[in-house]
Amino acid sequence: MGLENRKHERIPLQLRVECRGKAAMQSAECFNLSKGGMFLSTEKIEEPGTHLEILFEISEGQTKRIIQAEAVVRWTRKSEGKCDDGSFLPPGMGVQFIKVFPFNGIKILEKMIEERRVG
Repeated sequence: MGLENRKHERIPLQLRVECRGKAAMQSAECFNLSKGGMFLSTEKIEEPGTHLEILFEISEGQTKRIIQAEAVVRWTRKSEGKCDDGSFLPPGMGVQFIKVFPFNGIKILEKMIEERRVG
């Protein structure tokens, strides 16, 4: 998916994510995050349109927050590749958040993204 199709700014961020799709629960690694979704690097790639349950932890100041999201797979990369600048592109899937919990989860993500962009 090209940048021109994204509604929300993404920041580079690596963190462990637990997700459940059609298959059993699996661990993945988030490579970038926005208030609208994330890219999950994983070998167990679900098909576009698959609904996922996602669980991850982020830091909000000195506090750790657990974020739970319902998401849908929007696109996949079945094998690794490279960008034009030579940087590594891992296999995985781009997911779009449908619902984020707790109720203020989107605000928490927006604040974290803003802090990382400025800092």
